[in-house]
Amino acid sequence: MTLDSEKNKNILEVMRSLLGLDYISDLRTRKVLVKDKLYELSLDFYSEKQIEELCNYVFGDDKSIYTALIEKRNEIIKKK
Repeated sequence: MTLDSEKNKNILEVMRSLLGLDYISDLRTRKVLVKDKLYELSLDFYSEKQIEELCNYVFGDDKSIYTALIEKRNEIIKKK
């Protein structure tokens, strides 16, 4: 999957595809892989709302991952 195709997709679907999973619901059983891939992904393509929805879906009440990802996203946006 290229970055251009990532821009036009839902972050849940992108993550499912990047991890080679059959279903979005499988993301919940692969939390460590999702977390690692999120830190590699260029998050400036996605809104804070999309990132929040993904984190809530996969990680539940653990807001620390969401907070770290938003900080990373904001740093990328500032550099542009």
